[in-house]
Amino acid sequence: MFFAILAVPITAAMYLGGPIDTMQLIQSEFPQGLNLWGDTSDMFALVIGIISSLGWGLGYFGQPHILVRFMAISDAKELKKSTNIAMVWVILSLLAAIFVGLIGHVYMLPEKLVGTDAETIFLVMTERLFTPFMAGLIWSAVLAAIMSTASAQLLVTASAIANDFYANIIHKTATDKELVLVSRIVVLLVAAISIFLALNPDSLILTMVAYAWAGFGASFGPAIIFSLFWKRMTRRSSYTYCDNPSRIASRTSNTNDAGDNTFTLCIYCSAQYLKASRLT
Repeated sequence: MFFAILAVPITAAMYLGGPIDTMQLIQSEFPQGLNLWGDTSDMFALVIGIISSLGWGLGYFGQPHILVRFMAISDAKELKKSTNIAMVWVILSLLAAIFVGLIGHVYMLPEKLVGTDAETIFLVMTERLFTPFMAGLIWSAVLAAIMSTASAQLLVTASAIANDFYANIIHKTATDKELVLVSRIVVLLVAAISIFLALNPDSLILTMVAYAWAGFGASFGPAIIFSLFWKRMTRRSSYTYCDNPSRIASRTSNTNDAGDNTFTLCIYCSAQYLKASRLT
């Protein structure tokens, strides 16, 4: 996926005449795409927009599928190397994703993708720019990335419910065979719910990810950060307030401010953790 996300915008830029011609085309046809701050006449909206964008970064601290990969490192000495690799991947892939949107907008002219079709720009560009064989390889990379994240989320969910919830609270003498059965049932249930949510043709992937990112990021992010850097962080405060962000995120799921949820919930949970830690 790393090479696929780089190959598509670079190839599209070459098709449009090179990077200089492509940037000139973007400046003439899609200048608002290059405006980093948006409408600067409304300072309140500008500040909220900046805070909301920064809030997405806070969500990284609470993503289970990312945390488990660092937890699985056998030697603490490898953490620095893993961090460097992760940062290089994130910076390059996110920059490439931005250029996919910018270049894709002018590449498709005069045709425009709107609504949910706009999220297929990467696939559409791949189909038009490459031969069927190369397009198949790139689409395989996309599916591999999807399956990797989906499998990690399913395994983390199944492990948490089977080991942390079922084995520690419901049935403390559960056998390994019983825990495996519970894990498999959880995987099937979560997969069925995910399929049901994906059946809605009008739902945007970004919106669904925003709510999940906000819920996970704000639930576990403050707990992880305070556990690492604050000596007064307690188990009781973590247990008490970890479930609040997901409930708030679910209540705001009918709004259009999904991007703001992560930052708002992180601030809320941080305050709650501080309060709980002072009481324990």
